[in-house]
Amino acid sequence: MVPRDIQPDHTLQQCSSSISSRKLVVVVVIVVVVVVVVVVVVVVVVVVVILVAVVVVVVVAVVVVVVVVAAAAAAAELCLGSTTRGEKEEEEEEEDDDDDDDDDDDDDDDDNGGDDEEEEEEKKKKKKKKKKKKKTKC
Repeated sequence: MVPRDIQPDHTLQQCSSSISSRKLVVVVVIVVVVVVVVVVVVVVVVVVVILVAVVVVVVVAVVVVVVVVAAAAAAAELCLGSTTRGEKEEEEEEEDDDDDDDDDDDDDDDDNGGDDEEEEEEKKKKKKKKKKKKKTKC
């Protein structure tokens, strides 16, 4: 005796095919979701890498500009500062020398007149040496 609850084979096939189609739909949905997530992650990573690269390039460019400007300013300050300092020193020495010359002239006139020429030659030699030093600095 066959119980009535048992259905014929074709009904079982329909039931099993509907189960497999449901599984297929679930698998397809999962695959699509995974692909979308992977694509979104890849796009986000690429955008972040590009932004980081841009930031790094900008920072490096700013650092290079700052270093170049600082180096140029330092070089200009050294050259201009040394020239200005040298000129100031020369002017001060000339003033001192002039003052000394006036005092020395009075003393030398009393003693000997030939010493003035020797002192002037020595002063000229010193000035030439200082001018040569300035040229080598800048």
